[in-house]
Amino acid sequence: TCGGRGLETIVRAPVLFIDSNERGPLCNAVERSAEKQGITIVRKNLPVGDYLSGNSVIEAKSIGDLFQSSHSGHLWRQLDNMDANYDRFFLVVHGTISKYLAMAKNNGKKTSYSRVQSELTGTLARIMADFDCQVFCTATHSEAAMFITKLHSKTHKSASRHGAKALRR
Repeated sequence: TCGGRGLETIVRAPVLFIDSNERGPLCNAVERSAEKQGITIVRKNLPVGDYLSGNSVIEAKSIGDLFQSSHSGHLWRQLDNMDANYDRFFLVVHGTISKYLAMAKNNGKKTSYSRVQSELTGTLARIMADFDCQVFCTATHSEAAMFITKLHSKTHKSASRHGAKALRR
């Protein structure tokens, strides 16, 4: 009817896309977190990234995957593709140096905490400096999943009024 009565606008939250090749504990945690927050998940082939939220893409890596893909050059191609194809892109790194060291030891690789910490810090600094990529590091899959789903939600809501004011000079 005219006059606005009888017409209801249905507002649906934007879909969070997950790459169809994405598997494992982080992906499972993202799906659980999305369900708790009422976010619709759709799996589809993403040419770049693991998660797509509007025009923002998210790549997620464990510390071991980060090092492996950095050494092979794959990480740098991924970042270059994300930079070329999306307005905003994020890297989520999950895991701890201690867990990485335990895995490395089990695989017969000898290294030290300080060496891994130095390589991790250097790699992340290089990513931020070269690509202006925002990086979030966390110890667990559940924290990484919560970040991905919260980022998705915040990306699609207008900014909150936090009361901050710019300094005028």
